Amino acid sequence: MDQDATPENAMNIKSSDNEFKRCGRQLELENRMKEFGGKKVIDEQGFEFWEVDNPQKYLESVLMERKWVFHGTTGRYTELIPQKSQDEVKESGNRVAIYFTNDPILAEFCSLAGGGKTVGARQNSIHMSYDTDTREVSYSEVKLSVEHPEKVSDAGFVYLSPMEGTDFANGEWLAYEPRKPDIIVKVKKSDLSYPIEKIEK
Repeated sequence: MDQDATPENAMNIKSSDNEFKRCGRQLELENRMKEFGGKKVIDEQGFEFWEVDNPQKYLESVLMERKWVFHGTTGRYTELIPQKSQDEVKESGNRVAIYFTNDPILAEFCSLAGGGKTVGARQNSIHMSYDTDTREVSYSEVKLSVEHPEKVSDAGFVYLSPMEGTDFANGEWLAYEPRKPDIIVKVKKSDLSYPIEKIEK
């Protein structure tokens, strides 16, 4: 039997192909980041991310390509692992998955409000519309709130991952296998265009 035809080698080839595609996506995202004046940062723990003056505008530009989705969290990860959502109600059935959005504001909100453990319950309502021809994004009726707004983080991260291979359910993109992000963008509380308020009882 030809060695190249073994199941082990087939898996290695697939893994190498996936990594090659990821490198190509990273290059595209990093080149776009440089257009926005972003800079790469590696902290003392070796965690690598990008800083940019206007993360929202950068994410909106990526949104137009319809190739990536966003995952916001306060955590620093080299790989995203599927887990149950910590929101009180999930229309998608609270599956064990990595939850993604294509909404830059929602991604930024989640990057600061974490998984809901420290800030308590989270609520959001965002109506986003965009035009790929004019490349304009607009938002209306935006409401972001948490149970404990004083515990919202000063900074967090948005992880960009390919839309390809995700399952779309009730307005969210779900991935069921671990994923290495293509790029990680830091978001500061001052970057968010809308206030995070206290949930009204």
